[in-house]
Amino acid sequence: YGDAIAAYDRALALDPELASAHCNLGAVRYNRGQRKAAKEAFLRCLELAPAHLEAHFNLGNIQFQQGEIYAALETWPTAVAIDARHAGAWQGLGNVHYERRDWTRALAAYRRARGLDRGNASILFNMAQVHLEQENTDSAIGVLRGALALEPRDAEAHFLLGMVYRQSGQKD
Repeated sequence: YGDAIAAYDRALALDPELASAHCNLGAVRYNRGQRKAAKEAFLRCLELAPAHLEAHFNLGNIQFQQGEIYAALETWPTAVAIDARHAGAWQGLGNVHYERRDWTRALAAYRRARGLDRGNASILFNMAQVHLEQENTDSAIGVLRGALALEPRDAEAHFLLGMVYRQSGQKD
C-alpha cells in the first residue's frame, strides 16, 4: 500500500481538489488500519464531491465501527439516495437499525441488500439475527440454511444454526 499512498499523495499535491484521489487514499488508509486518516480523507472527498457514493459508504463503515451509530444513520441513507443499488450501504443501514433494536427497519434494509446481492451470505446471517431477536425461530433457521447453501464452510453460521436447533428443541 505504500506505493499507492505515495501515488495518491503526488496526485493530490498536483491537484488538491481531486475528490476521487481523497476517497482512494481513504480506502488505502482504511485497509492499513489507519481509521482516523481514512475518515479525514473520506470527509475531504465529500467536501469536494458531496455526491461521492463510495466516500459515503466507506465513511459510514468507519462511523459504525467507531460506535458513531447516529452519524452512520445519516451517512448510509445518503449513499442509498445517491445509488439505491448499493447493497453494502443497505446492509450497513440494516446494521445501524439492528444496533438501535429497530427490527422492522433492520429487516427491511437487509431485504433490500439481499435483493441486490443474492450471493452475500453475511446479509442472510444478519437477517437470521433479526429473526432470532423477534423470536421467529423458523424464519431464522430458513435464512441460516440459505446462508449455508452459499457458504457451506461458514463456522459461525453452523454454530448459530446449532444453537437455534438446541434452544428450540428441533432435531432436524
